[in-house]
Amino acid sequence: MLNCVASGSNSRDFLGGFLLDVDPHGRVVPNELKYQISQAVSVDSALQLARLSSGFAIGTSAWRTIARPALEWASKSESDECDAFYYALRDRSTGSWFGTLGEVPVVIIEAMESARHQLKEEKEDVFLPFWEWQVGVAERAFYREEQRAKEERGE
Repeated sequence: MLNCVASGSNSRDFLGGFLLDVDPHGRVVPNELKYQISQAVSVDSALQLARLSSGFAIGTSAWRTIARPALEWASKSESDECDAFYYALRDRSTGSWFGTLGEVPVVIIEAMESARHQLKEEKEDVFLPFWEWQVGVAERAFYREEQRAKEERGE
């Protein structure tokens, strides 16, 4: 199945969640993806395989196993390709939240604090650029929400 993804099959669109269902504890799939990504012959193949990390929670051992070779590819890539790897490895869960008019939603603040914490606690150099990117994404989201909240308060 993973070879289909690397060759550009449309199956990659649903495979991340399926892989989590097959291996919810990440005992087999992450190591296989690690191998496949490290053996990829092109940036596109490695990137498509990296997208399969979406089934595993960001920062977990399973996710890190998959992310490590993807981030090694990113470190050797052009800037736009590098960002594509970070985007592929990000948390893609969706959700909704409630907030008070004129205030930044707590979920936005928590996301920023979490990204900063992950960056501060990271011990492996290969992960640092990803967490720096995550902090930037979270800070931009916070800034947008802060501006929206000010407008709602009439500032």
